[in-house]
Amino acid sequence: LPLGNTWVKEKFTYFSLVTDFTRRAASSSQATLSEIADSNWQLADVSNNKRNFAFVQQNALQSLISMFEGIVSKYGLQVAEFGDMAKQLVSFICIVLAMNVFYVSGIIIRGLIDNIQTIQYKLVCCSVALNMSMGAKKA
Repeated sequence: LPLGNTWVKEKFTYFSLVTDFTRRAASSSQATLSEIADSNWQLADVSNNKRNFAFVQQNALQSLISMFEGIVSKYGLQVAEFGDMAKQLVSFICIVLAMNVFYVSGIIIRGLIDNIQTIQYKLVCCSVALNMSMGAKKA
């Protein structure tokens, strides 16, 4: 921040840093070319627009761009980590669902086998009884 004739370093949050930088960039765009061409860059002697122009140039070229790149890089890493976690979660859910399908299929097949054997036994008994001679049936 410009204070008197020197720059004072302040700690900012990301939101306040971006807001302050855009406000100063908008103000610096209103500086005239003759004002920027003037060789007097003493902070106490220049207009607010020229002071903001100096702030934008100094911070954009020296510290702000690298800070924004660092934040964007960290954000990209977090998004990639979240994507990897989501892939692992989807894989785990698919494995659990596949195991559930196999378990239910096993129960259904076991039940079918037991019922088919019971039905087969009853069918054979009925077929034998129906195909027996009358004399054998009475005995």
